[in-house]
Parts: sequence; C-alpha cells; structure tokens
Amino acid sequence: MMCHAGLLSEGVLYTFEWDVEGDAVFRSVRDVDAYILDAAGTGDPWHFELRFPSHDAMSSFQDRCRTDDVGFEVIRVYNPGKPDLGPWFGPTDRQREAIALAVEEGYYDIPRDCTTVELVETLDISDQTVTERLRRATVRLVANTILTSRSS
Repeated sequence: MMCHAGLLSEGVLYTFEWDVEGDAVFRSVRDVDAYILDAAGTGDPWHFELRFPSHDAMSSFQDRCRTDDVGFEVIRVYNPGKPDLGPWFGPTDRQREAIALAVEEGYYDIPRDCTTVELVETLDISDQTVTERLRRATVRLVANTILTSRSS
C-alpha cells in the first residue's frame, strides 16, 4: 500500500507499507530486531543505515544476507553508545596515523616489510613513541571492537 505524504522542494514524499515476507533484506532486518535509520537509492545499489541491538545481531543479518544471495558491503560500523569514538573505534588521530602507516608499509606482515625505524622516518618521531602509539592504538581498537562485542 502506498500513501502520498506531501510535497517537498526536491519532489514528492510517499510512505509505503512493505510486505517483508517477500523481501529477504527487510525480512532479515525485522528478524534481527534492527532499525532502518536511513535508506536511499535510485536503482542499484541502495544505501542503508541500519541500527542493530548488538554485534551478534549485525553478524546474524550479514549471515542471512549471504544465505539469501543478497550482495552487500559494510562501509562503516559506528557505536552510538560511545559517540566519542567516532567511526575509528577510539585511537587518537596520531595513533590512527601510526597504525594505518604500519599496516600500509607492512609492519604487521610476516615477514615484516618494514621496521619501526622506517616508521620513525616517515612519522618524524622517536622509535619509542612509534611503538607506544602502535601499542595504545591496538589496545583501543581491541577494547572498542572485540571486547565490546563480547559484552553485548
């Protein structure tokens, strides 16, 4: 069922009743108790902003989409319970810069493609500061992703 809801400067606003049983995406949203915060599209692809009650619910939604052959890409995960984390899960700008560079340059590869000495040259800080930033960034990332998902 479609209802006309009003005129906007950009076009016409409509509200819809949608039969979720016939649509794998919306059925999965309902089944995991998620909320659609925003949806936009003019064809393929559509973009959705969804809120899940837990990390497990989000994982279940992803599993259902895969089972139903629904293609999707997670662009960003954000924890509204900790808005100060932003989309980067807690590391400071300098910690994020250091850990991103370390990953890009192969510091975490086996065998390593770079050392902290090479990171020091790019970041223009001491070796000790590089290792401290990497350690703190890792702790914040784990605390705000893996440990948070375990507690939900």
